[in-house]
Amino acid sequence: MHKLWMLSVILFIGIYPSAYADYNVIAPPWEKEMIMVYDILMGEVVVGQANFQIKPIEREGRALYSLTKSYKTTLVEDDTNLLVDRFTLKPLQVSKKIFVKGQNYEVYASYRDNIIEILLKHPDQELIKRLNRPQSAFDNDEVIFVLQSLSLSDDFSISFTNVQPASSDLWTIKAKVVGREMVNVPAGDIECYRVEVKSGRIFNFWLSVDKPHYLVKFEAGRPTLQLRKMEYGGNTIGLNAGRPRLKAKMLRESLEQNISWILRENEK
Repeated sequence: MHKLWMLSVILFIGIYPSAYADYNVIAPPWEKEMIMVYDILMGEVVVGQANFQIKPIEREGRALYSLTKSYKTTLVEDDTNLLVDRFTLKPLQVSKKIFVKGQNYEVYASYRDNIIEILLKHPDQELIKRLNRPQSAFDNDEVIFVLQSLSLSDDFSISFTNVQPASSDLWTIKAKVVGREMVNVPAGDIECYRVEVKSGRIFNFWLSVDKPHYLVKFEAGRPTLQLRKMEYGGNTIGLNAGRPRLKAKMLRESLEQNISWILRENEK
């Protein structure tokens, strides 16, 4: 399996299932649409682009987020859309379409009261599966967004349960801040928390020290994501020709004036 294909799968597939870990989000920090654009690198070579979008929406009188992830390279395309509760980030619906090696794969999941209904469409078959739904769990494809909602600090650590519909598995993710680093990416030099995440394998995420935290860099072995630009409420935050750094003041002025958020974490 090609490493670029693995990039779309690796976020996050665990190896060792364990007891459910509980984590609850209250009032995540995004009141406006946020768009993040990333370069995908293999080593030092840019091979594609990733786009993440967080969009507040209303559906049937319910406040939701539409969370979108898109990875595109010359060999792989991966488009995922999730509908989640705006106040808890608990998943409701997931649709995922992957094009790799000339073939299409699709994954659909509906999160109901106590059941997760899963439809897998492969080139040569369709499978329907059901899982018991832990109320504390998040979908595999929203883990990046959950990490950005955390109330990070220098000694922060947490565990929560991850549902992987494609393999019908449940995993425990353990995340901890291992330090602060100044990270250079196309968007500028940004002070970050480096968050080490264990789910069978070890992954590294660099999330901005500024709140709300946003993903600046991600490494899963050789494949890497690096932030190129970010838009919040239609305003672009990133480098322009005369500005060498993405300063914390820009984020505070453009984001924190409109954000009210409280988080509660129950560690295991």
